[in-house]
Amino acid sequence: MKQLILTGAALCLFISINAQNRKIPIYKISGKPANKMLKLKTERKITIRTLLIESDSLKLSETYSGSIIGISGDSMKITLTDYIEFRNYKNGLNKQVKIPGNLFLKNTSLDTGKLNIRFSAIHYLRYTPGRNEKLSGIAEGAVFISLAGVIFSPLICYDYKQGKFNAERYKYWGLISSISLTASLCVEIFANRYKEYQFKRDWPQKKKKVWSFTKSI
Repeated sequence: MKQLILTGAALCLFISINAQNRKIPIYKISGKPANKMLKLKTERKITIRTLLIESDSLKLSETYSGSIIGISGDSMKITLTDYIEFRNYKNGLNKQVKIPGNLFLKNTSLDTGKLNIRFSAIHYLRYTPGRNEKLSGIAEGAVFISLAGVIFSPLICYDYKQGKFNAERYKYWGLISSISLTASLCVEIFANRYKEYQFKRDWPQKKKKVWSFTKSI
């Protein structure tokens, strides 16, 4: 048991060392001025969007989805999972092209599957805080266990020796499993909340707070 505890502690220490926080200052340029630090933890999920063309006939944008590797100078490095190109035409026609990250970077990146994005090219950013992602994993496991309890409660509460159903035992197992399932689902919903920031006025959302990676003079 002692060895198991020490192994678990060492694993947690290894994870905390490797999943480090990267802090980036950002500044609100819409409404009342403000500033804050983005705390981006390595290996966490992130989505970045960029508006390339906005004309009377076409709106062309790109979306990069993946996980954070690190920050270097004025750019961010991510492991690219998916690349999506959106074309929205004035006549109402919309076109979407999705490409796996490794294929998109096949002929453009020497560092396989890795992509550097300059802060100036980031118009929208969404990420999952590290603590929420860990909590989500725990909640998913709890949901599975609780759901199994709800499903198998009738079998557990059947008295096979006497050949009858134990209603009192079922009340206990059913109630506990139902409460546990409800609580786990609530935690799962909370844990899957994400943080998002917009760096371009009125895109992708109208009347949204706008931030900048550079401080206005």
